[in-house]
Amino acid sequence: MLAQTFSCIAALLAALLAIVLASPLVLPAVLLVGLAFGRIVCDYQPSAAEAKRLVSVLHGPVMTHMLEAHAGREYARSFGQAPRVVAHALDLLEVSSRAQSFNIGLQRWLALRLELLGALTLFAVAATCVAARRDGNAQQLGLPGLSLTYALTLTALAKYLVNNGTHADLTLTLTLTPNPNP
Repeated sequence: MLAQTFSCIAALLAALLAIVLASPLVLPAVLLVGLAFGRIVCDYQPSAAEAKRLVSVLHGPVMTHMLEAHAGREYARSFGQAPRVVAHALDLLEVSSRAQSFNIGLQRWLALRLELLGALTLFAVAATCVAARRDGNAQQLGLPGLSLTYALTLTALAKYLVNNGTHADLTLTLTLTPNPNP
């Protein structure tokens, strides 16, 4: 997991370096997008960690109830409690699905913002490439094409890095929390 995070960081930095070296005029736009990215990540990470914790906490009672209902299905039928068991299972499933819907909505929120930042970066790179060509700088087409290609990959790398960081945060939090039942 840590090796994947480091390789993702290295790929992200290499892509940014290639973009800036191929189109030096795009550096202010990249810095602004980087600041916006940092702000979005600071807003997202605490909420995402809490949403993932909530999903895992609310999923446990659903599984426990389903296993107990399956093990005691003969007794529930014989005592006429099957409708009550089903109603309780549906209530637990509804609460769990609300938490999962919140988690998915939060991930979509992040994806939308990261896609917007990626589009802004791509626009800035494309605009500087076109401006450089119009000013009479007869650059080869390879470097601007390379910077455009790397600008397209920034969004996917950023999404992976943020989601991986949030998952590692949650794992670390759950690991460091003391067990109340030693």
